[in-house]
Amino acid sequence: MKISIIIPIYNVAAYIRNSLLSVLNQTYKDLEIILVNDQTKDNSMDIVQDILRTTISEFPIRIINHKKNQGLSAARNTGINESTGEYLYFLDSDDEITTDCIETLVKQVDKEYPDIVIGDYRVIGSDDFYPPLRLNTTMIKGQTNILKSYVRGQFYVMAWNKLVRRSFILSNNLFFKEGIIHEDNLWSFQCACHAHKLAVIKHTTYLYKIRKNSITTLSSQEKEIKDSKTVLKEIVYYANKLHLLTNKHVTLFIEKEKLRLLHTFLRYSKTVSIEDLHTFIVTLPRPTLIQLLQYDFFHKRRLVRDAYYFLPPYLSQQYYSLLPKMIVKYAHGKIKDTLSFYQWFFCILFYLVRNRFPKEFHLPKT
Repeated sequence: MKISIIIPIYNVAAYIRNSLLSVLNQTYKDLEIILVNDQTKDNSMDIVQDILRTTISEFPIRIINHKKNQGLSAARNTGINESTGEYLYFLDSDDEITTDCIETLVKQVDKEYPDIVIGDYRVIGSDDFYPPLRLNTTMIKGQTNILKSYVRGQFYVMAWNKLVRRSFILSNNLFFKEGIIHEDNLWSFQCACHAHKLAVIKHTTYLYKIRKNSITTLSSQEKEIKDSKTVLKEIVYYANKLHLLTNKHVTLFIEKEKLRLLHTFLRYSKTVSIEDLHTFIVTLPRPTLIQLLQYDFFHKRRLVRDAYYFLPPYLSQQYYSLLPKMIVKYAHGKIKDTLSFYQWFFCILFYLVRNRFPKEFHLPKT
């Protein structure tokens, strides 16, 4: 069974040699290697050509040259369209894979023919937190179970280190959204929505190397916020299209992603106003207030997080701007603070039923 390894290349001269050699040293032999030159500005392709001249390869290697730089998503999409393997494997060109990577993952394909096979990974170059693989070796069957596992954070969002059946990608139009960062978050969610079988191998097959970017510019902050909003919007609309907003686990996942967007905004608060961000959030499709009550009422952190939905617009915006402080005080604070919050929330429900909030109604103190 042929596996296509897709490697986008852009400004990775310091890493591409080890990355490509890690592929050429694979113990699994039915491979094709697709290198997508996304118009790299450094000498990455010179290094690639040097490796191809001096190393005897057992695998067919193709180089696809973009006419202009199009970004990681476009390079991966080019690889998908050019591939001929039954399964695809995405490798970032500044990372490496273990010599038994593909052989280890393929063993699970032979057993159940899953849509996706996931291996474990190790981080090199950082002590920061990265989303772990929380599952042991297992086979998850059924769309509902796979989606539930994903939205509960049991397997990571990154596209790399996963064997993905090519026909599964094509039949569900699971190409990467181009022109944005954080495209993996959207793509992995979409994959989880459609997969029927997912195999997990609790064995390290990928070496994820962290490159520190010491300069954060205003334009990069603006792009971070803009693209994060785009990804969240796409996830919400995709879930809505598939009628998944009635799914409790998907709903809670989306609300958690909204909070994550707020925290991203707070890191770059000069790039967009809190009012605009609030307007964006509250105009997205969401569960009804009755559904939110069912999901949140007996979970104080979620209730504090989502209470702004129950408020009239002028109060909702004020509450949203104070949300991180609200969560710290009323969800993680003293018991008496939690009780006072519930008392305040009962007042909200009372005024909601009356369909009239008094002008002197106030938010909890922070």
